[in-house]
Amino acid sequence: MRLRLIKTKTGLKLLCSNGSTLVADEKVLASLLTGFKHPNEFKGSDEYWSNNIAKMEDVRGETLAYVDKKGSLVIVNENTFASIILQEKYVSVSEYADLHKKSRAIIKKLCADGRLQGAYKTSSGWLIPQNTPYPKDGRVSNGGYHPSQKEQ
Repeated sequence: MRLRLIKTKTGLKLLCSNGSTLVADEKVLASLLTGFKHPNEFKGSDEYWSNNIAKMEDVRGETLAYVDKKGSLVIVNENTFASIILQEKYVSVSEYADLHKKSRAIIKKLCADGRLQGAYKTSSGWLIPQNTPYPKDGRVSNGGYHPSQKEQ
């Protein structure tokens, strides 16, 4: 296994290939669904399962999903991801750009600047809630010269 999602008494945890664990909140679960092909990008910082146990498979807890050695996501309990899938439809940068008739570069910049509420970066790119409104243009136009320029 390259990643393993387990249910413990304290909640959901993602066991990472570097020996660490991540608390599996909705954002981590969404990232797992979209970014499982890059398991090395998942890294925890609080706790290390590898300190006491040699193999990820031996860590106690109910397995809900895992990424196998071939890089495929195997979902054992699909109810784990139901709230993510049903809660909100996420779209890619390309789909969002098409919806709002803008370029992909502009949408990526807005995501990176935090101007598209709810957008988050995964290992494969940005995911944006489909209903996120396109931000208003904050530039000011007085219809003429900039005040620092003098008319000649």
